[in-house]
Amino acid sequence: EEKGILVGAPSLWKGRRPQLSDLKGKTLLSSANRLEDWSLWCAAVGQPHLQPAGKIQFGFSLLMYQAALEGLGVCIAQPEFIEDELASGRLVAPFANVVTTGKRYYLVCPSRIRNDPAISQFFAWVSNRSVQINTEMQH
Repeated sequence: EEKGILVGAPSLWKGRRPQLSDLKGKTLLSSANRLEDWSLWCAAVGQPHLQPAGKIQFGFSLLMYQAALEGLGVCIAQPEFIEDELASGRLVAPFANVVTTGKRYYLVCPSRIRNDPAISQFFAWVSNRSVQINTEMQH
């Protein structure tokens, strides 16, 4: 099942321990294709009426992630797409809250090639993927 975490550049927290109340002073970044992510996350953390300092909407998630890397604001990210940025500390997940969106991904292929070694290996690789979410701030 698809997951979402709040991420941003480490510089947004200025070395302080992040608090949910800090989000009122941040810009919320969103993707036009994923408009419900913020409301899901805010409801999950008990902040359904969060009023941020600003909002910026992008046409694509990739642009939203780039804006987060540049320190323009925080976004709800799919961990699978930013695992390198999380591992390197270029983006941080300051809160442990992970929400599920209710969306799922499916792998499909014609049954006649399902046992092909390359296809089987790909299915096994995708099935065994797990993303480690580091919620510790890097200082």
